Amino acid sequence: MEHDSQPEAYCVHVWIRGIHPMLWRRFLVRSDSTLADLHVLLQIGFDWTDFHLHRFRIRKKDYAVPRPGGLGCHDARQIKLADLHFRINERFLYEYDFGDLWQHQVRIEKRLEIEASRSYPVCVGGQWAGPPEDCGGPQAFLERRAAAPWRVRELLDDLLEDVKAGDAEALDYRIEELPPWQEWLMLHRFDRRRVNRRLRQYAEALIVGLDGGFIHSKDQKSRGEGWFEVIAGKSMPEEGAAKCFAYVQSYDTKPKRRLFELMKSQGLQANQQVIFLSDGADDVRELPLYLSPESEHWLDWFHVAMRLRVMGQMAKGLVNEQNMTSAQESLTEAGEELDTVDIGKQLERVKWFLWHGNVVRALDTMEDIEDQRDLLPQDGESRKKLLKAVREFRGYIEANQNFIPNYGDRYRHGEKISTAFAESAVNQVVSKRMVKKQQMRWTESGAHNLLQVRTKVLNDQLRETFVRWYPGMQTEQETQIEKKAA
Repeated sequence: MEHDSQPEAYCVHVWIRGIHPMLWRRFLVRSDSTLADLHVLLQIGFDWTDFHLHRFRIRKKDYAVPRPGGLGCHDARQIKLADLHFRINERFLYEYDFGDLWQHQVRIEKRLEIEASRSYPVCVGGQWAGPPEDCGGPQAFLERRAAAPWRVRELLDDLLEDVKAGDAEALDYRIEELPPWQEWLMLHRFDRRRVNRRLRQYAEALIVGLDGGFIHSKDQKSRGEGWFEVIAGKSMPEEGAAKCFAYVQSYDTKPKRRLFELMKSQGLQANQQVIFLSDGADDVRELPLYLSPESEHWLDWFHVAMRLRVMGQMAKGLVNEQNMTSAQESLTEAGEELDTVDIGKQLERVKWFLWHGNVVRALDTMEDIEDQRDLLPQDGESRKKLLKAVREFRGYIEANQNFIPNYGDRYRHGEKISTAFAESAVNQVVSKRMVKKQQMRWTESGAHNLLQVRTKVLNDQLRETFVRWYPGMQTEQETQIEKKAA
């Protein structure tokens, strides 16, 4: 029997039904992985794009990662492989793309002990490259794979004839027709290293949240001025402790190096995936650029949703204001009220489009809202505030449109979409002495130096840093440990 405290590794053999010679993969996957993790593993292993619906069929029950318009299945994110208590040689089905209907037969071959030196999941074998997406299913795949060499030979013969005839137009047509068949000629090659590289990136992503805060300057002359910005954040590896960092934006001359050294201290690898989440401000957005070749930069959903929520409240207030004015003047027009109410509905459409990463439709809808300003009451602060907020939000989205992912897809796969963990780091690092009831006024250098001490304390690195500066602080036990490590 398997204990929760001692997960095992399953050796899993997977092949696609209806394809001969057999197109297969063999994986090692931890028993504490979820069915959603296994779904991603199979998508990567067979080079699918996860564009279509899927489901697992296990002991007459269906499981899938929930999606809008999907099947009514059990949530694959909530089911661990260990929870299903698989027997050796037990089989189940994984179906992908119900149009082409790719049926993957999954067999549990072995149960092994976890190896500390090995990363999981890992692909240990396979044959043939995965079928191209939307190629029509197993039968159509086999027919086209068999026809590919003959079709390429025909195209090359036609190409030679066109060269001899000097027919430039026909030559261009043949050259354009050749590349799509190249993929079919390379199907005998299976790149296991590429699969494992993608699996490592999926399994060991480093997530970095960035946020900012403002503290009082010593030179403050009035309530509305005399502030400077602090950038703070947290770096969270899949395994190991999270670490905080912070600096004064206008004082630190090498913030990129500070962040890179922090990630390096957490074991950052050259090809490791790093996901940066920020609020989209110019200074914060530019900090992580070019730090890692495998990095992704995404706009934090929390800040997007909060701005939309504020605008939604403004729209409701505008409705109430218009209705009160109309009641007093007894000049209510039903169409006028409906147009105002639709502003709130359009903001909901904007939110829906952004949630699914459709920035173009979101910007178009915001433009429609601005075009309807003539239908809003001409007087009143609510109208001015709403239009100003919409304009600012549109500019905010335009500036960050390259950093807006499909939040819904990331959420369904259990990936982070919010910098809530970075918000907590800001509260930890920028303490009450800086911005709360017992706040003080600071110089930029004083605040920056205190932030470095504060982050060293939070990261449990203060003594280590002092020992590096003053070797005499090192105890005899620490010295012996260092000699053994050397």
